[in-house]
Amino acid sequence: MAMSLKKEKSKRNFYARTKRGDTIVEVMFAMAVFCFVAVLAISSMNLGLGKAEGTLELTTVRNEINAQAEAIRFVAQAKNSGDTGSLKNLWEKITGNAVDSDSSDILKFSQIDKCDDVYNNDNTALKKAKAFVLNIRNLQTDDMNKSYISVNHGNFFKAAPISSRIVYNNGPMGVGNSTDIGLNTDSAEHTTVSSVEGMWDLAVKDRSGAYYDFYIQACWYPPNSKSPTKLDTVIRIYNKDDEE
Repeated sequence: MAMSLKKEKSKRNFYARTKRGDTIVEVMFAMAVFCFVAVLAISSMNLGLGKAEGTLELTTVRNEINAQAEAIRFVAQAKNSGDTGSLKNLWEKITGNAVDSDSSDILKFSQIDKCDDVYNNDNTALKKAKAFVLNIRNLQTDDMNKSYISVNHGNFFKAAPISSRIVYNNGPMGVGNSTDIGLNTDSAEHTTVSSVEGMWDLAVKDRSGAYYDFYIQACWYPPNSKSPTKLDTVIRIYNKDDEE
């Protein structure tokens, strides 16, 4: 009996020596591995979300640029087809403010290092280049101030807080906070430009008057990036009167 108790006690002592808990070093190592894996997973998730948002922004800005290009073509075609109303007046307004092709006032897109530089000194660079955008939701109006938004017209042109876009509202020109969700709705009532964020159009005329080049440009900062994203396109519209 005494031998049996002695063996049982020896067995318990053996288990006590071999079945010990984790040391502080082992616990810290396990926590370090867990934190590393967690940070890696979160970083990968953020990178994926950033790329997805960046792709979405590229698509929406490209749509804005294409819409401006189509609006310019529409106005030019209407004028060349003999329109004598508001669209003819709009085309004359656009071309009347065009800058000569050899002018130093043309805003050179390739030389823009930071989007904010365009808006420095009260939009001086945009004003020299006579930047503008067309209100694609209200082109056929006798009120030129509603269809042709010039950089000299008011404080419309500003750096893009999100991505390049034209913000609309349903009130007077320039009324409203452009960060409100409802201002850029597709509702037919929202046909007044509230602000032009991170984009602009430039009209450049050939010295002979045979054609006009339109530079449609956008500059903004994608998510989690200090490097600007720049998109632009150029369309050429020939002057039908000069061709004849």
